[in-house]
Amino acid sequence: MKKTEHCELCGVELEAGDYGTKMNGRSSHHRIPERFNKFSTQGNSLPEDKDHELLILCYFCHEELLHNPILLLGVEEELRKAFAGKDYIQRLAAFAEIIQLGAEEYDRREQRTGGP
Repeated sequence: MKKTEHCELCGVELEAGDYGTKMNGRSSHHRIPERFNKFSTQGNSLPEDKDHELLILCYFCHEELLHNPILLLGVEEELRKAFAGKDYIQRLAAFAEIIQLGAEEYDRREQRTGGP
């Protein structure tokens, strides 16, 4: 019997079928795109992904959250400031750090208030 898989971000049970044909269709996404591994050993803050770890995701989380995020005006302005004068790799590292800090702050708020 095949093990039931769930999306690692939202937890929805994944359905069999071609990716993109169902909202709960299975997809995989590299935690750190392989093309960035060559930069991680060059003294910047990009982590190295030696194990080529994959996230198992549903179609919605893969496409809508990771590939097409909603950038509110305030976020866009903060990103513009954070990216100013930085090269490509520095912008990637800054974006990863901004997401991490935002996730940590969101979690602290959830714990304080008991909800969003």
